Amino acid sequence: MDKLIKFTFITSVLISFNMAKAEKLKRGNQLPIQSVTDVFGKQVNLSDGKVFLTFYRNVDCAMCNLRIHNLLADSQAFKSAGIKVIIALQSDAAVIIEHLNGESFPYTLVADPDQELFNKLGGERSKMKSIKAFRRIRSVVQIKKRKIPLIKEQRGDMEMAPIELLLNKGEVLKSHYAGDIGDHLKIKHVISRFAKKG
Repeated sequence: MDKLIKFTFITSVLISFNMAKAEKLKRGNQLPIQSVTDVFGKQVNLSDGKVFLTFYRNVDCAMCNLRIHNLLADSQAFKSAGIKVIIALQSDAAVIIEHLNGESFPYTLVADPDQELFNKLGGERSKMKSIKAFRRIRSVVQIKKRKIPLIKEQRGDMEMAPIELLLNKGEVLKSHYAGDIGDHLKIKHVISRFAKKG
């Protein structure tokens, strides 16, 4: 009898979890969150103009660091196009600030250590997607070339798959739920997609 009660309880919890899981966003959807707070405590409006909202893993993730390096290389292009870039990481605010090492950063950084925002936007976890990223030989070469540390132990969810969203006044223009942790939208396509919107 006790086993039956325990089984029923676990089953109900799993069902509730699946029901509560947010669906992935699609083109034309309105973003379910209106604002975020950056690592310095400043409130940032997500419905204000053009926004490139991204969710990556933690500060120790080499593949994510490579992506951020590539975004930084095009910071002037984003600025010229009037695109606000917001990067959410699954790390505490203090850890992210420490990782900046006192250097200025052109984009908004958001701490989402408990993945609350990530979950609201239909984020998913997959061990297979994490493993698949190692097939990206070019990315691995770039990581080594840029001397990005390959840390074995990471302070975060190893199975979190990135999300990249193109938003215009809170409306989703394009959503990208990564096929693996190294799967990202091409930056020139992001900028040109916003340019078409005007």
